[in-house]
This record gives sequence, C-alpha cells and structure tokens, in this order.
Amino acid sequence: MLRSLPTQIATLGALRHPNIIQLYGITSPESTENSSDLYMVSEFCAGGDLLAYMKSPFFQEVEEFVRVILEILSGIVYLHGCGIAHRDLKPANVLILTGEGGGTVKLADFGLAKSQQSCKTVGLGTPAYMAPELFQEDDGDIDAFKTDIYSCAVIIFQLWHKESPWGSMSPHKIMSKV
Repeated sequence: MLRSLPTQIATLGALRHPNIIQLYGITSPESTENSSDLYMVSEFCAGGDLLAYMKSPFFQEVEEFVRVILEILSGIVYLHGCGIAHRDLKPANVLILTGEGGGTVKLADFGLAKSQQSCKTVGLGTPAYMAPELFQEDDGDIDAFKTDIYSCAVIIFQLWHKESPWGSMSPHKIMSKV
C-alpha cells in the first residue's frame, strides 16, 4: 500500500469534484517508532462503500439507483477530462458520504490511477471488474479510459441484479471466462 501512497497524494491533491473523495492533507503521528508512517486525511464517508449502501433502505428505488450511477459516471467523466484513469473501479472504492436524503457518491482509492489514457500495464486491478484486455499478455497499448468504463458497466450490473455477473467464481475462473 505504501508504494501507491505518493500516487494517491499527487492525484487526489489536484482533483476537485463533488464525486471524488476530498484529500485534506497528509500527516504523520507525533510519536511513532517508524518515522516513515504517513496518513492521508480525507472526507469521512460514514455511509461505507457501495456494496453496503446497496443493501440499505435508501437503495430500494429505481431513482436512487439512477442517481448513484449518474454520480459514479460524473466522477469518471471528470477524471477522464483531467487525463486520469482510475484503473481500480469497484464497489469497495466507491464510498458514500451520508447526508440528508441518502448519500453522495465519492470515488476513492487512487493507488492504481494513471495520468495518461494509454498504458501497457496488464493484470492490475480486481479480476471481477477488469476489462478483458487487461488479462492479455501482449505488449500493446491499453486504453485505460475504456477499462474504467468496462468496470462501471460491471458495477451497474451488480447494483441492478444485486450480484456480480461472475457469481462466486474464483479470480482464476473469471480470467478464463473473460
């Protein structure tokens, strides 16, 4: 996790959008045995992640489903407009900032984010949400923006059907199916 911290700090520090988690600062504990410990201070999303939220009473109406999807997509459009691909979109990385009438969607965990559309990295992410091209072993460029959209489609499927399109398949089995 520590390797991805500089990426998250650099990425989040530059972003300002209602559907992107806000980074308030970086701190280190005053008394610690390891002086390299750093902590990111960000918005507190008391609503938990998207998987927990979809089981809540707030998430029973079609209107709420549509609102959540539009907020996820709004965050992605903003990221892509800034030239950033998230590359690890999944319900655990979509947090809910609670408030009146439900909660605001916040995209989080930018440890795999990339500030370019084209990349050669394959095999990064969570298999159930990874685009098929990320399982290939060739050296061709991969459009990271398109892989984010694929991940969004899997999330939409999961929210609508209340289960993953892959059921309870193991990551290895998912990779062979995709």
